Amino acid sequence: MRLVEPEERGRSQQEIVQYVAKNMGKFSEGKAFPIQDQTISTGGAARFGLPVQFVVQNLDFNKIKEKLPKFLEEANKHPTFQGVDVNLKFNKPELQIEIDRLKANELGVSVLDISQTLQLALSGRRLGYFIMNGKQYQVIGQVDRSDRDEPVDLKSFYVRSNKGENIQLDNLVKMTELSSPPQLYHFNRYKSATVSAGLAPGKTIGDGVIAMNEIAAKVLDDSFSTSLYGAARDYSESSSNTTFALLPGARAHLPHPGGTVRKFCRSAHYHVHCASGFCRRITQFVDV
Repeated sequence: MRLVEPEERGRSQQEIVQYVAKNMGKFSEGKAFPIQDQTISTGGAARFGLPVQFVVQNLDFNKIKEKLPKFLEEANKHPTFQGVDVNLKFNKPELQIEIDRLKANELGVSVLDISQTLQLALSGRRLGYFIMNGKQYQVIGQVDRSDRDEPVDLKSFYVRSNKGENIQLDNLVKMTELSSPPQLYHFNRYKSATVSAGLAPGKTIGDGVIAMNEIAAKVLDDSFSTSLYGAARDYSESSSNTTFALLPGARAHLPHPGGTVRKFCRSAHYHVHCASGFCRRITQFVDV
């Protein structure tokens, strides 16, 4: 959404974003978040996204699955945030089928027979081709959709035993309904989930980073590692890499390792990089 020029409206961009974010919760049909285009991005990440993005990582994916709901619950309750989302969503339904090998062996049914029955009935395997009216068509092996839409439909499948008897398939398998993510995410080669959050009115990205670290310390154990992404990472990197410029004729007082304050008094351009302590063209100091 593009806004009109500032002089043509009575509210600032930030005020409009906060108003929209506050009222998004009234719509229960889905999730929506207002996002401001980041003016400067220094970390190579996308400029679009919620201001606080916190990456949770672990080698064991089941631990992420276990801790993520509690982490989201704490983030939603925290007064610093307004609108919390995560990229890792467990919304893909799955049916896990486990063959009871002992029972199948007692009834004279092999594991191969069971797997072939399931494959022919459900997989949509291509068996061959035929030509009709000058066009080529595929031959697909699969039962009608009305007979394979529900887990209970397995009761209608039968497999022949080595004695020539038809054994109902649900007597030979155990079914477990699961939900899994449609896509797995990695960050620095670790399995990960990225929690994104908007900021409540009056809160800054720095407040959001502190809040995320507090939640991580409360919810996650030592096997987890965390990182920042997007605007939060840009903020963290820029705040620790502040550059000071000393103009001609300016005086700067720099701390000496021995405790003595040194005064730099040469009239020239000098730049001091705080994070590395590197100084260029420092030529004359006088102990004071």
